[in-house]
Amino acid sequence: MPFTFILKCSDNTLYTGTAWDIEKQVWEHQHGQGAYYTKQRLPVKFVYCEEYERIMRHFTERNRYRDGHEEKKTALIEGRREEIAFISKEIYL
Repeated sequence: MPFTFILKCSDNTLYTGTAWDIEKQVWEHQHGQGAYYTKQRLPVKFVYCEEYERIMRHFTERNRYRDGHEEKKTALIEGRREEIAFISKEIYL
């Protein structure tokens, strides 16, 4: 199953990634073998993960958060999913 995950970096930024093997992918990021972004901001902490049954749903959700505002990612981590659409509208007004 595909996963979308969020890591909190040492500079308090949030990195959104995707993986088929979540444990392996997070381990790689935590050990400097992941994306360039996280390599520059070690250590990173795993803070959120969501699994999807369908790959298209996974890509839709990933893109919704991946390049989004930090506030959207924080709302997701904190379980405030209902606020995400409102935050998105504020960003693009």
